[in-house]
Amino acid sequence: MKKFFIYAAILLALLVAADYGVGRVFKAIDGKLLSYPIDYHNSYEKTMGGGNSEDMIIIGHSRARHHYIPTLIEDSLGLSVVNAAKDGTGFLTQAVLIHGMVQQKAPKYILWEVRPAVFLKADNREIDRLTDLMPFYDTDSLSRVWVQRRSPSEKYKMLSWAYRNNGRFWGRMEQMLTGKEDNGRKGYAPAKPSKKHPEMKRYEYEDNYDPERAALFVDVVNSTRRAGTQLIMAISPQYETSNAYELEETRQFYALTDSLNIPVLDFFYNPEFLDHPEWFKDHTHLNSSGAEHYMEVFIPELKRTIANAKQ
Repeated sequence: MKKFFIYAAILLALLVAADYGVGRVFKAIDGKLLSYPIDYHNSYEKTMGGGNSEDMIIIGHSRARHHYIPTLIEDSLGLSVVNAAKDGTGFLTQAVLIHGMVQQKAPKYILWEVRPAVFLKADNREIDRLTDLMPFYDTDSLSRVWVQRRSPSEKYKMLSWAYRNNGRFWGRMEQMLTGKEDNGRKGYAPAKPSKKHPEMKRYEYEDNYDPERAALFVDVVNSTRRAGTQLIMAISPQYETSNAYELEETRQFYALTDSLNIPVLDFFYNPEFLDHPEWFKDHTHLNSSGAEHYMEVFIPELKRTIANAKQ
């Protein structure tokens, strides 16, 4: 029995040492990737760690990553711009990221791409994607709070460095091997046109307003204002029709942005884009041609919004 406990102790010590080693390896990799051009695998680390020095930072999910072209915005506005959006992330992750980012290194402007029903209660997928905040668990208190919301045992799981970095290895390796050269797109990822255009559909969404999301949004607005950052909300085109603007979460979003004097550049169901299915990769995403057309109508509105804020 004594030998059993000795062997068990040795095994436990080896597991702890191996887990610690995993943490040190990933910390070194993440530190190295901070010097790489912004891409999917390092966008949040560069943003949260103050690695982006641009005047404007674009935040959002895949629609933001595929719809906003920093170089075109730069040419028109005379500002430096980077697209730090990340596929699959939800409002909660983005809100916490912005809250922490402006405390580290506040840009002049944050362009935040959302959908109209932004205060819709989170589903399991959005809660699961709070994993994107795990790299900041030890350094950002709000990230820690929301990561722990993933499960009752999350704070214990987070004691393991292997758990924190689960699923991140191959993505990091891919960027280490292929992402050192700057492609000049500054985080923008053009979506290739599809051979088959999406068909128009109508969706009926259910109301599920979450006041906690609205409260978090207010916290983000206040944090950006304390940092001297102007927050601009944007809603890019989508190829569908729906009852989105009849929902309580949408009404609350517009009422809150209006009361807080936060501009919203809304192109969600823009008629021009609804007439051009060939500009869409699918119902949700513009293709590269559609993104260029979007920039043609979006940038003048963005320019006016910034000019009006300076008056």
